[in-house]
Amino acid sequence: MSILEDIGLTKRETQVYEEVLRRGEVKIGALFDDLHMHSQVIYRVIKSLLDKGLLTEFYRRGRKHVRAESPSKLIKMEEKRLARLEAYVPSLISLHTKGQYETIVRVEKGNDSIIRLRTKAIEVLKKGQTLYVIGGSTEHFYEVMGKQLEQTERLRIKKGIKRKIISYESQRERTQTMEKKTPLIELRYIEGEKISPASTVIFGDTVGLMIWAKEPVAITLQSKELADGYRDFFESLWKIAKK
Repeated sequence: MSILEDIGLTKRETQVYEEVLRRGEVKIGALFDDLHMHSQVIYRVIKSLLDKGLLTEFYRRGRKHVRAESPSKLIKMEEKRLARLEAYVPSLISLHTKGQYETIVRVEKGNDSIIRLRTKAIEVLKKGQTLYVIGGSTEHFYEVMGKQLEQTERLRIKKGIKRKIISYESQRERTQTMEKKTPLIELRYIEGEKISPASTVIFGDTVGLMIWAKEPVAITLQSKELADGYRDFFESLWKIAKK
């Protein structure tokens, strides 16, 4: 398939347009034999190319000729089509959002799954929004994220995204040591001596569960209703957690 077919021309339109380009201008009748197409097919294809503005029709000595327009016309056609698509996409997104009633569940394993989940959260959230974390397992989290955490945090701070964490008292010293200079962060603690086997993050319409097994597991649940419910649960915990 040629690039012209990729952008919407049919195979026959491509053949006719390229042939006319090569010849500059040509009598329509001469195309019948050169392209080995039936005359009715040629006329139909030429009409289509005329409608698209890629050919110009004129008479010379009483005979009908066609001339190819500059190929730059193709770029303008694509720009117009892209503009129409961009204008239409919001309505498609609206339909897509309205149709998402069921919870979408994805399960991934490995350190990369945790990194992808955390990175996605920062990419999805907008300026002034908040990433909520429940049960932050400090040791596991910092170990898995490694150097990627520094890059993710730079993006978070640049976007002005807040981070609110509810962790356990057993993690207070370690967390405050690691996060004492971090901007746009709030920390509170609830009673608990053991390191949590899981952490929960809430962002946008997504709830992410990070299971701290030998091979970490990231479970994402995409549902606006579920995410809103978890945010309400977070705020309830936040009220009773200690600074």
